[in-house]
Amino acid sequence: MGNREEESNCRMGSSHKILRYLKLREYISQRYREKHGFNVPVENILITSGSQQGVDLLGKTFLNEGDGIVIEEPVIWGLFKHSQSINQPLILFP
Repeated sequence: MGNREEESNCRMGSSHKILRYLKLREYISQRYREKHGFNVPVENILITSGSQQGVDLLGKTFLNEGDGIVIEEPVIWGLFKHSQSINQPLILFP
């Protein structure tokens, strides 16, 4: 585990930030296995610093420029402004 994960995280430029959450990611993996019977590898668990960072990562991963995002109102103003800045319009519904 150690070297491969450390090398991967160093390429991302944030090894110290990501590696300190290894114990938390291990705990989450174990809890999913024990409580729900899901085998979720530690490498598949990502800890973000907030909801906007998580939404940003999801958007960069799954959306193409210009794709719309359908979301229930009310919406966080920061998310609304962020979606405009990356050319992914929000489609709001009550």
